[in-house]
Amino acid sequence: LSDALKAPKAKTPTRNVAKAARAPRGVPTISKWKQNPDKSISGFISGSTAFKENEPVTTSAIVGNAADNTVVKTKSGSQYFLGEEDTSAASGGLFGLFGSAPNSAPKPSPATPAAPAPKGPSAAEIAAERRQQAAQAAAAAAEERKQAQAAAAAERAKAAEERKQAQIEAKRIADEKRKIAAEEVAAKRELQAKQRREAQEEKQRQIEAQRAEREAREEERKNNAAARAKEDFARYQMMVESDKKKLAEDKAKLFGKPKTPETKEAPAPSQPSPTFSLFGLGGGSPDEKEEVVEAASAPATKAVPAVKAKVPVAPRGVATINKWTLNSDNTISGFISGSADFKDGAPVTTSPLSGKPSSNTVVQTKSRSKYFLGEESSGSEGGGLFGGLFGGQQAAASKPAPVKKATNDPQAARKEAQAAAAAAKKANQEEARQAAEARKQAQIEAAAAKKAKQEEARQAAEARKQAQIEAAEAKKAKQEEARLAAEARKQAQIEAAEAKKAKQEEARQAAAARKQAQLEAAAAKKAKQEEARQAAEARKQAQIEAAEAKKAKQEEARLA
Repeated sequence: LSDALKAPKAKTPTRNVAKAARAPRGVPTISKWKQNPDKSISGFISGSTAFKENEPVTTSAIVGNAADNTVVKTKSGSQYFLGEEDTSAASGGLFGLFGSAPNSAPKPSPATPAAPAPKGPSAAEIAAERRQQAAQAAAAAAEERKQAQAAAAAERAKAAEERKQAQIEAKRIADEKRKIAAEEVAAKRELQAKQRREAQEEKQRQIEAQRAEREAREEERKNNAAARAKEDFARYQMMVESDKKKLAEDKAKLFGKPKTPETKEAPAPSQPSPTFSLFGLGGGSPDEKEEVVEAASAPATKAVPAVKAKVPVAPRGVATINKWTLNSDNTISGFISGSADFKDGAPVTTSPLSGKPSSNTVVQTKSRSKYFLGEESSGSEGGGLFGGLFGGQQAAASKPAPVKKATNDPQAARKEAQAAAAAAKKANQEEARQAAEARKQAQIEAAAAKKAKQEEARQAAEARKQAQIEAAEAKKAKQEEARLAAEARKQAQIEAAEAKKAKQEEARQAAAARKQAQLEAAAAKKAKQEEARQAAEARKQAQIEAAEAKKAKQEEARLA
């Protein structure tokens, strides 16, 4: 000890460390410090999480020089802020063993031994405390990471659940919209079908009503035509009877009363019977009438029976006109039979012919109607309406009535001729009126038939138009159905793509979660490795410090 006291103290090297007034944040402060021979620092620490306030500590060897208000760093990497240095000579022990000034001479006290220096925490305790603090910090960091991972996983699960719920809600809304759209389309189609059915039924009712109305008009026209024909026939019969009566009166006036049946005339050669017509007064002048009357006074020969010939028959479907006469306007008047429009025996007058008529032939009018002409009306048989009152030539075999010799009074003959001409004129006017009325009726019937045909054509065109409209509506409805089906397929494809995208997003998130878990596992592993490295370094530092402490102790023992 005396040698140690006598030995000169090592000179402290010059300090070139920058000074600071206060310790940086996170760096503990060592006050009343002393630098030991092994370049370690001993003093009272404060501001440390590993030690209590003002607890005596001894660091490991520092790098560089120590000075007041500077930050020093140990070889293990720890940093400390050095406060006020302990300069007292009587500090003794661990902090004052080498604290005396180099020029100060110690007072000898041979009898009194040196007092033992106060002991601070050992290096092993400091290392154990550091390891415990490092383990606690690592555990706290691991717990924080675990909590952060759990919070992130919970957040991801919550976000995934929210996305899933949103997708379910969106799908439900889309399904409801499609269902509503399908119901609306079905209701619209049903309404259109109902409207089409009602329109068709209404149209059918109108067609039936129009058909019934046409049939009623046709029936009324036929009834009116039959009634008119009946009235015309009755009027014709009355005119015929009147003409016959007047003819008889005129014959009685002209030829006198016929002889009684007992009167027999001597047979005479057969001669043609004279013709006496009101239209031409027999075709001659008043002077010729006397000659005709004188010639007629001659007795006629006995009639020779005619040989019956085979009568031609009208073709099927062609009406027959019997007792016909050719009018001045090239029309035919007579009694019709075998017609669907007139009753058998009804008097008719046709439209003008396109050729010359003859008996037992088929003639065609300018309106393309066909008739079979039967027996032509003779003057004696027709009379009145369709022939002259006395016109026409009697058959050669007819038996003439006995007549008296005509009077030779010209004035009376002229008067009778004028009366006959007036009667013929009246009959001709009546025939013309009836022909005009028949033509007018035929024109009315033709106009009605044309109108009915036009109405049928209009209804057919309207039916075709309605069919086209219905076909267009059906095509439009079919196109609408196809469009809705395409839209539904497109929506299904969109939903499938969204579902696929959501599935891919879930897979991506799962992969990201796995990657994050791997990263966190790697970080935990790295943290664990760092903790192990720090623990190993702490153990190594503790061993170094223990060795240095042991060496210092041995040195102290050696010096003592």
